[in-house]
Amino acid sequence: MSSVEGLVDDIHSMCINVCQKRPSIYRVPEHLRKLNENAYTPWHVAVGPYHHRSHKYTIMEEHKMVYTKALICRRRAANNNAQVNKEEIDEYVKEVERLETKSRLNYAEKIEFSKEEFVKMLLIDGCFIVEFLCRKIKILAKFEDEAMKNYDQMYKFINMTYNEVNLKNDFILKSTRTAFEVRRDLTLLENQLPYFVLEKLFDFTFSSKPNRPNFKAIVYCAFRTSIPNISHILNEEDIAQRIQLEPETTAHFVSFLKSCCGPSVGHDEAEAEAEAGDYFTADANIMVDEQRISINNAQDENKKIEFPCLCNMKTHEIRVPSASVLAKSGVLFTKMDG
Repeated sequence: MSSVEGLVDDIHSMCINVCQKRPSIYRVPEHLRKLNENAYTPWHVAVGPYHHRSHKYTIMEEHKMVYTKALICRRRAANNNAQVNKEEIDEYVKEVERLETKSRLNYAEKIEFSKEEFVKMLLIDGCFIVEFLCRKIKILAKFEDEAMKNYDQMYKFINMTYNEVNLKNDFILKSTRTAFEVRRDLTLLENQLPYFVLEKLFDFTFSSKPNRPNFKAIVYCAFRTSIPNISHILNEEDIAQRIQLEPETTAHFVSFLKSCCGPSVGHDEAEAEAEAGDYFTADANIMVDEQRISINNAQDENKKIEFPCLCNMKTHEIRVPSASVLAKSGVLFTKMDG
């Protein structure tokens, strides 16, 4: 083969790979990272290839394995303290191995991992995430009275399946702060696994269980309190409609949660913008009382928008995050004159 023929083959292969790739998981652009690197970097746990080899997250690797073992054991036993055997691990490896090529195409960068290392990462990180979310649901079941109306069967399934879990001995979930920060890590764009990998691991683990819930319900309920949309709780039909309109919303957690923040299906954006009038550009005064939030145009007192969103809340209060949380979220504080 001549050098020219070899060059043609190389370019042809590159063209095929480019056509097949539909990346959805990227690194944050460097110019944004420089503004606040802490906002885009995991604090506790690395998921996916971009931070996989960082020694910063070594401590959490052991706890990933605790969760991975527990999830694999759940496929055949109610007790996650049972010993896992090689045959069970082999079943999981084969399931994930089938998704290897498709998973690589989800990352914008070429992943320089061997097949073995990449599959191992998908399996361990994926099992960790699924087990973490299910355990998180077990905790939320004690408090989410309103959400349980829409997801009653899902909460019952988790309570029955995870009835033996003692969260007091759970390194991550026994600490509210650590649990919050791990959940925060799982919502970073650079810290993602393809959604279909997680869904496969969940469905494969509980394939023999009756009344197995939809994994999307698990994800939504586990992250619901992180979603800035307090007007109502989405039910499974709402979520299904959003996904049907935009299938890419299930590329990973970030896109899924972004979809949940949006307006309800059928919402007329043009009509809403017309109603809002000048509030998109004009200065506004915001007033809060027990019944509503009022936004008044600072230049025209006759223009007002009212949101009766507080009426549905059990207590008429607005909780403002602490200054430290706001600072970590990128809010800048300045000293006021006078």
